[in-house]
Order: sequence, then structure tokens, then C-alpha cells
Amino acid sequence: MCIYQRTAVFGIMFAAMPAMLVNNLITRLIGYIGWGISAIWGLLIAMEHVEIQTAVNPFFATCEFVPNFPSWAPLHEWLPNIFGATGDCGDINWSFFDMSMPQWMIVIFAIYSAIWAVILLSRVLLKRSL
Repeated sequence: MCIYQRTAVFGIMFAAMPAMLVNNLITRLIGYIGWGISAIWGLLIAMEHVEIQTAVNPFFATCEFVPNFPSWAPLHEWLPNIFGATGDCGDINWSFFDMSMPQWMIVIFAIYSAIWAVILLSRVLLKRSL
């Protein structure tokens, strides 16, 4: 699950690239769509990861041993140091202020999603008022 969250973080980062290279309506639209999909998808994955870690019966809450990337983009084979699965989703190996990594990722992705929604709404409302 953390591999998919890492993919969503990279998705947010790469969503900005088209508009940084060529700033026009189409590249900004691509950036907004990529940002929104990555932030919301990452939030949903992080929430599912927390459910796996806090399950009452951990035998029924499992995740895949090998990441399930599409056959045309096997990131876990291309970049195994970044996208290779190294542990179990139910293990809590890291915590900060009594929150595990997926709990922090919920906070981070929620902030990314909220900022995306505010900026998108402000852009739409600003265009309407002009």
C-alpha cells in the first residue's frame, strides 16, 4: 500500500511538469487533473492502509506481496529501490507523534486535496467574475 502512496506522491510532482515546461490552458488542465487524481487516489489508498493496520483480525486484512502495476508500466521492476515492496502492510515500522506513516499520509493527501479544491474553485470563480 505504501508503494501506491509513493506513486501518488510522484503523480502530484509530475502533474506540475507540463505546465512548468509550456504554460498554456491545455498543460494547466493536465496538471490540475493529474494533481486531483493523484491527491484523492493517494488519500483513499492511505485510508485503506490505515484500515489494514488497525484491523481487529489482521488475517483478513492483507495486501499484495508484489505491487499490482499495469503491464505497460511495471514500476516495481524498473525502479525496485523506489517501488519494490519490502514489508507487510499491517506492520507499523515507523511512527512520529504516535501516528504511523499511512496516518501521516492521510493528513498530507488531505491537505493536497483541499489545496487542489480551493485553487480549482478559485480559478473557476475568478473566470466567472471576469
